[in-house]
Amino acid sequence: MKTNGFSLLETMIALTVLAIGLLGQARTQMDTITTNQSSYYKLQAAYLANEIVDRLRLNPVGVSAGDYNDASTAMVYVDNNCKTSSNGCSVTEVSQVDLYEWMDHVRASIPNGSATLVRQTEFTEQAVFVITINWNTKITYLADSNKATYNKFNMQVGI
Repeated sequence: MKTNGFSLLETMIALTVLAIGLLGQARTQMDTITTNQSSYYKLQAAYLANEIVDRLRLNPVGVSAGDYNDASTAMVYVDNNCKTSSNGCSVTEVSQVDLYEWMDHVRASIPNGSATLVRQTEFTEQAVFVITINWNTKITYLADSNKATYNKFNMQVGI
C-alpha cells in the first residue's frame, strides 16, 4: 500500500480550515469595529441632544418667544459675536448663537450629520420639542448597493 503524498493532502486540508477560520475572524473584527463606531455616533447624538436641551433651559424667554421653533441644519445661522461685545447679547441673539453653535457641533461630531429641533404645537402648558439627529455611516466591505447605513436619534423633551 502506497501512502506517498498523504501528509501533503493533510497539510492542504489543515491550511484550508485555518484560512476559513481566519476569514471568519476578520469578518467578526470588522463587524466589531462597525458596531463600536455606530455606538460612538449614537453616544454623540445623545450628547448633542442634551446640549441643545440645556441651551433651551438656559433661555426660557427665547423659548417662549419662539426663537428655537423649527430649527434645522438646512438653515443658516450666524454667530453675531455678541458674547464678546461690551453690550452683551439680547434674548434673540442668544438663541441665534445657541443654534449656530449647536448646528456646528452636529456637523463636526457626526458624519453627514443633520439635525432638526421642532416645537410641538399641540402642547400648550409647556414647550415640548422633538430633537432629531440623522447621520449615515459607510460600511466599505458591503456591496455597492449597501455601502451606507442611515441612523436616526429622536428625543422629545418638555422645557
